[in-house]
Parts: sequence; structure tokens; C-alpha cells
Amino acid sequence: MLQLLQVAALTLAALELPIGVRHARASWSGSRS
Repeated sequence: MLQLLQVAALTLAALELPIGVRHARASWSGSRS
């Protein structure tokens, strides 16, 4: 059970990280220009 939750949390974090970075970069470039 715990292992399943850990894997799910890790996959969710791995999927959310690139999206967050993309949003941060988009907002950065948007505010810069």
C-alpha cells in the first residue's frame, strides 16, 4: 500500500514539475518583454 502511494506521488510530482517550469518560464518571458 505505502509503496503504491509513494509511486503515485512520485509520478504526480514528475508530471507536475515540467508543467510548473513551463508556466514559470512563460510568465518570465511574458513579463520580460
